Amino acid sequence: MFKKAHSFDLLLWFLVINGVSFAQVKEQAMAPVFQMEDFVVTASRFGQTLSELSPSVSAFPKKAIEEGLYLNVRDVLNQIPGVHLAANGGMGKATSMFTRGSESNHTVILLNGRRMPTGASGQYDLGNLSLSNVGSIEVVRGDSSSLYGGAIGGVVNIRSDFATGGLNQKFKFEIGSNNAKFYNYNYGLSKDNLNASFAINSANTDGYQENSEFDRDSANLYVVYALSNFVDLDFQYLYYDAAVGVGISYGVPTTEKNLTKAYMYSPGVSFNISDSSQLKLMANFSKNELEAIKTLYSYDRKFTEKIDCLESMYEFEHFKNKGRSIFGLLFEKRRYEESPVNDFSISNVSAYEVSYDTRSFFTNTIYEIDSLSEIEFGGRIDSFSNNFDTSRSGSIKYSKSLNNDANTRIHAKYSYGKNPPDLLILAYGDSYNFFLSDANIELETIRSKEIGLKTDLGAHELGFVYFDNFINNLSTAPWSPNGYERVLVNSSQKGCESYLSGNLTESVQYNISYSYLDAKDEEGNQLIRRPKHKWMASISQKFKDLRIGLNLIKISGLIDSGDIEIDDYAVARIFGTYKFNDMSSIHFRLENALEKEYSYLKGYPAPPRQGYIGMTYDF
Repeated sequence: MFKKAHSFDLLLWFLVINGVSFAQVKEQAMAPVFQMEDFVVTASRFGQTLSELSPSVSAFPKKAIEEGLYLNVRDVLNQIPGVHLAANGGMGKATSMFTRGSESNHTVILLNGRRMPTGASGQYDLGNLSLSNVGSIEVVRGDSSSLYGGAIGGVVNIRSDFATGGLNQKFKFEIGSNNAKFYNYNYGLSKDNLNASFAINSANTDGYQENSEFDRDSANLYVVYALSNFVDLDFQYLYYDAAVGVGISYGVPTTEKNLTKAYMYSPGVSFNISDSSQLKLMANFSKNELEAIKTLYSYDRKFTEKIDCLESMYEFEHFKNKGRSIFGLLFEKRRYEESPVNDFSISNVSAYEVSYDTRSFFTNTIYEIDSLSEIEFGGRIDSFSNNFDTSRSGSIKYSKSLNNDANTRIHAKYSYGKNPPDLLILAYGDSYNFFLSDANIELETIRSKEIGLKTDLGAHELGFVYFDNFINNLSTAPWSPNGYERVLVNSSQKGCESYLSGNLTESVQYNISYSYLDAKDEEGNQLIRRPKHKWMASISQKFKDLRIGLNLIKISGLIDSGDIEIDDYAVARIFGTYKFNDMSSIHFRLENALEKEYSYLKGYPAPPRQGYIGMTYDF
């Protein structure tokens, strides 16, 4: 009840503001002040066009997200080569992300460059993140820890929408299988020196299994205000409140429910010191609470994570405009706590708190050697308040255009990065107060090499990357007769990613990709939940008022705990949109169109065929 009231109040408040804003904007059709250009900022923290970047970087613009009728962030990430998502069932369920065979907590997820609440075990609640108010998603695969501490697997940056052309509103409604209902309201205002975008989203479904219902409300606000020609202010807010029935746990039906509440708010200010230099100051505060109730094998518990962060970054051009550099400082507090759900709960686990503070310095430089080649190098030092040693990360990348048209680029990169172990794993066993009792906590360490090629073939683009990674001191927590105990392992990840995309005709777009991964531990055993092969293909065609599309994903060579082989599977998805006019349209989605019976993981069957229809109204 509280969730519905909270979301309704947010909507009512913005509708009132909308009336005032509309009265102001109606008199003059304002051109957008803040126009988002076609560039990616995640890979180097500098604005770069996609043609300048390596094929290790993927970007999903707003148009692709809307035309593909994706519903959640995990639906988009599943389309990225080199990324595999393992879900414990359907919508809202716990979802792990393995980027190039790394662990889930090795990929950092950001919202407009600020770290989102990671949640229990560092999985970022991928089952709960909606696409509400999302303008684009950028994914950098491979070690990026020198830029973003701990990102030894990669980085996902979710960029909020930017309003254009005055006042815009959109309402989207969808119904479908298992009594599913999805609502989304977007509000955007671009006026004078203000740009604001806001969205609320509600999703609920009964699920396709017993006790697998899902109910989520979320809100996302992003505001940018130009105080003067020299000072810009921004503020972002994220909130979601979700309840999901676990349904099945390790193949056994359960009555367990997971209740998640999370928020993030982050103010920032930018000082445009000159045409070639800028200073940014940001604060970021987030909290994530997960309550596991009616549990099958243990007692009801609540997991709480709090992250407070202050960050400053100075960017400038130098060497006669042939070089760009950034220098940054970061101060971060992390707190993790587990406790009984209430004071009357009985628990066989004592309440404990795991925490550490981080003080970081980082830098990155891109220098143009000549008109065809450039070198990029960066470094980072992280100092921790407790038992971790000081961490040093670094990277160097060389890229070169093979012709004057810069339509074919090659690159080579080497990096060395470190990451603190997952806090949840650190807390297993007898090390609840590990900072007091255990002085031998090793940082996870990666050494990474990659080479790649990207070429523009006119109406088509071809990309290829080969990578060779070695990760030391991976923290795991396998079960033993003494309970869960932390174990350190070493692993290697080798593989390649390739894609071909473009236009077959003016109205037909396509994308084909293939990823190969050989991920093993030091004894030569394949790491679980990392498929060896991932094929993807998508094609869409636009007619006069109709666009239809098809997605195909095939996974093979996948094993789970206990060396259980998961059957290979291929899943088809069909979608389409019919536009009545510039304001209204109807759409449909058919998930698992071939009704393939398959499992994401051992004991977790994937959804059967499911159909959805909906409408969108812009005003």
